[in-house]
Amino acid sequence: MIKALAGLFLHNWRLKLTSLVIAVFVWFFVSGERSQTIEIPVTLELLAPENTILLSKAAHSFTVKLRGPYDVLDRIPRPIHRTFAVGTPRQMGVQPPLMITASELNLPASVSLVSVPPQVDIILDESATVTLKVTLKTKGYPPSGYAYEVIGITPDSMAVSGPSSIIKADLTLETVPLDLTGLTMSFEKDLKVVPTSSNPFINIEKPGEVRVAVRIVPDDFEREISVTVRAIVPPNSRFYVSEILPPVIKVKVHGPKNKVEAFSENSVFAFVEIDGITAPGQYDEHPTRVVLPTDVELVGSNPRVAIVVKENQGPQ
Repeated sequence: MIKALAGLFLHNWRLKLTSLVIAVFVWFFVSGERSQTIEIPVTLELLAPENTILLSKAAHSFTVKLRGPYDVLDRIPRPIHRTFAVGTPRQMGVQPPLMITASELNLPASVSLVSVPPQVDIILDESATVTLKVTLKTKGYPPSGYAYEVIGITPDSMAVSGPSSIIKADLTLETVPLDLTGLTMSFEKDLKVVPTSSNPFINIEKPGEVRVAVRIVPDDFEREISVTVRAIVPPNSRFYVSEILPPVIKVKVHGPKNKVEAFSENSVFAFVEIDGITAPGQYDEHPTRVVLPTDVELVGSNPRVAIVVKENQGPQ
C-alpha cells in the first residue's frame, strides 16, 4: 500500500512539482488582484450633550488608508461620514480624546484600517445665559467748544448665551464704535451690539441692535478773570467818583470752552453808575455792571464795591 502511494506521488514528479508551483503562483496572483489598498476621505461630526457647548472643533476631516477586496471597497461611500454623540462627562473641561478605529468607521469585516487616523480632542463647557448692560463705545470728539451726553440706550441690556466660563467672567456688551468727530447737533442712531470677547460660541439675542440717543451741547467752561472797575458819570452831573474800592475785582465767567478760553481780559468791562446818588459820601456795597463777550455769562450776581462820591466844586 505504501509502495503504491509512493509510486503515485513519484510518478512524473517533475511535472507534478511544476504544476504545484504554478498553482501557488496563480493563487497569490489572484489573491493580490482581489485585495487592494486605497485612500478614502472621512468626515466626523461631534454632538455635545444637552446644556453643554463643545469648545473644541466639532467637524473633522481627514483621509484613511483601507485594505480589502476591491469589490467591497468599491461599495464604501465617499466620504465616510460619522456622527458621534459625546457622552455627558462628570466634569467640564478637557475630555479623553476620541480614538478612531475600524469599528467607529463601521467598516466591513473584510476591510482593515491600514493608517492611524488622528485622535479627536474634546473640550466641553456648561451652557449659560445672562443679561448684560450695553455700553456705548465712541471714537473721535465733537469740535472744540462742544461736548456730548448719552441720553439713552434702548434697550439698555440684552440676554447673552454661551460658555459658562466666559460669560460669567468679565464679559461685557458694547456697541460698534460711534464716530463723534465734527458733530455739533444732537441725534439718534441704531448701532449693532457686540461682545467684548471674540469667542465664536457667544450669542446675543436678536435683533442685536440698540438705538442710541446722543445730545451735543456747547462745552461749558468756567474761568476767573480780573477786571478794572470804572465809573460812568452822566454829563453835567454835580458829582464824580473819586475812589473805587477795590479798584480791581475778580469775576467768574462761563460759556463755550472755545470762547471762554479765547477772549482777552481787556474785552471785559466793569463799571459803576451814580445816576441815583443825590449827595456826596461813601457808598458801600454799590452794584457794578459787567459787560462780557457774546455767549459768555457771569457766574453769580454782579460784584459790589465801595465808592467815594464827591461834589464838583466848579466846572470840570
